[in-house]
Amino acid sequence: MDGRIIQNIVNEVVGKVAAIVGADGSKGIVLAVFSGATVGMGEVVNQLRRLILDGYEVRMVFTTSAEQLYAPVIHDGLAGFPHQGRVSTANWLGCLKQVRAVIVPLLSVNTAAKIRMLIADNTATNCILHGLFMGKPVIVARNGVDPTAYGRKELGFHRGSKALRDAMDNILDTLVSYGCRLTDVGRLRDTVNTVLSRENLQEEGTAGVPDTHGRVFRPAGPLVTAADINHAQRLGAAVMVQPQWRFTPLAQDLAARYGILMADNEEF
Repeated sequence: MDGRIIQNIVNEVVGKVAAIVGADGSKGIVLAVFSGATVGMGEVVNQLRRLILDGYEVRMVFTTSAEQLYAPVIHDGLAGFPHQGRVSTANWLGCLKQVRAVIVPLLSVNTAAKIRMLIADNTATNCILHGLFMGKPVIVARNGVDPTAYGRKELGFHRGSKALRDAMDNILDTLVSYGCRLTDVGRLRDTVNTVLSRENLQEEGTAGVPDTHGRVFRPAGPLVTAADINHAQRLGAAVMVQPQWRFTPLAQDLAARYGILMADNEEF
């Protein structure tokens, strides 16, 4: 049997099974913006599939470099899944108005630096920046910009100077101050569900979770940002972290300014 016929049959079966288990698009549209980073690439298709199975419709835009690097891989990975597809360059604003959230599964340093400088010179940066201007939840997987991310170490991108690492941490802090929610690419689906399930999004600044008494705040980790500290300060809570987690310079300054206790699990 011709390979294309077999693939079409497989796609049709995937689509029918996905619809049966919940992929009906009823939770609204999520716009996935892809820039040229590849750190965390192996997890992205899995996270998008799970969002679709959760009931979201996933629309996608790609930068030129993302198009060249991996767009076919994304499309092949989602073949057969319903409620997903690309957004045309001419229609990005119309789509953005309809979406519940913007997600950035693969953030590059280049795109992050542009957003920090409020530069929107392509469809991807326009969607991110104008999503923030509209007050949309913008959920960003930080792996491509986090100096200590495993994928960056694999590529040998972790040997830069302290000044470079601090600059990247500061970029992430700035994105958070603009309203971006940072998470790990492996938790992207969970973070989207957490953020969109909360009735009062304006009160939510991070992907972390307070305990039932509101006295201990657990950031999403492993990079604790200024938004985490501000959220803990609003809760009047201490911050529980893991021993290997890192803090951005602004997060450290704010924790010292607010007098917030930060300790690992064993100290609570």
